[in-house]
Order: sequence, then structure tokens, then C-alpha cells
Amino acid sequence: MPAKSAIAAGYEKAGGTILDANLTGLIVAVALYAFGTGPLKGFALTMMIGIFASMFTAITVSRALAVLIYGSRKKLKTVAI
Repeated sequence: MPAKSAIAAGYEKAGGTILDANLTGLIVAVALYAFGTGPLKGFALTMMIGIFASMFTAITVSRALAVLIYGSRKKLKTVAI
């Protein structure tokens, strides 16, 4: 399987898990913001911003970097971990 295909398949399969994990945290952050006061609202807002930034990074930036690094190689037998 070519590297680009493997990267695409990996991100396709991991997408649901990434979304599920971040959505769970986002629900908690929204509840904290809705029912909290003062510093708790600030924490919840910071948590929401962090979750959105984490989702963006996990879905777009890391995929672009993986394709940039491994996708252009013609014959990639293994990926160093």
C-alpha cells in the first residue's frame, strides 16, 4: 500500500475516535460554562478553545505534515517510530 493511501486510511479510521473524544470534553466544557461562575467560566472557555485548537491540529496539521514527510516518498517499506 502506498504511503499516501495508508495515511488517508489511517486518518479516515481515526477521525471518528478523535471527534468522539473531543466532543465529550467539549460537552463538559459547555456544561461548566453554563452552570459555573467566575473563574470556572474562564476555565471552561479556555478548555473549549484548547479543544478546538487540538481538533484542528489533530485533523488538519498533523495530516498535512504526515503527507508532506511520508507521502512524497516512492518506496516506503516501513515508517520509523
